[in-house]
Amino acid sequence: MGTNCHLKSRLEYLFQGIRQDHFDNLSGNNSPREFIRLLVELRNYLTHYAGKRPPILESTVEMYNLNRRMTALLMLLIFKYLGLPEDFVYVPVVGHLRLF
Repeated sequence: MGTNCHLKSRLEYLFQGIRQDHFDNLSGNNSPREFIRLLVELRNYLTHYAGKRPPILESTVEMYNLNRRMTALLMLLIFKYLGLPEDFVYVPVVGHLRLF
């Protein structure tokens, strides 16, 4: 249970650095809490096989899309960490991953 809180708080901390509209578009969800909850539940199930199996595991397409969305969010965070403005890298990241 302790790991769950740590992962959740770490994801919240990371994602708060992304503009809300960018996060909503990249995550495919207009609720950061719901997106983070999905990631935490998925990680906990795949790591510990505890709890109910997340429905997203039933669809390879949804898992693929989640992977692409996470890749885009992490790329955006890395570019921001390197000092590039978020608005400057958002469109190229989305275009490169063909998210929209």
